[in-house]
Amino acid sequence: MVTMAERIVALRKQRGLSQSELGRRARVGQPLISAWENGTRPAEGMTVGHAARLACALCVTLDRLVGESCDQ
Repeated sequence: MVTMAERIVALRKQRGLSQSELGRRARVGQPLISAWENGTRPAEGMTVGHAARLACALCVTLDRLVGESCDQ
């Protein structure tokens, strides 16, 4: 199972973004992006606002970012 932190790293790299650039686009600091990616601050605990801005900055839906699926 892929963690949310791993998903953030993969999506960021797929889009050719640095942590600083992703932070700028998501309106959070680079240290917070780093903390989410390396697990020192669990990505699953981010606020809904942070998650929404991060998903937008990565050009993905919120459910893709968090790894949820509505498939039954």
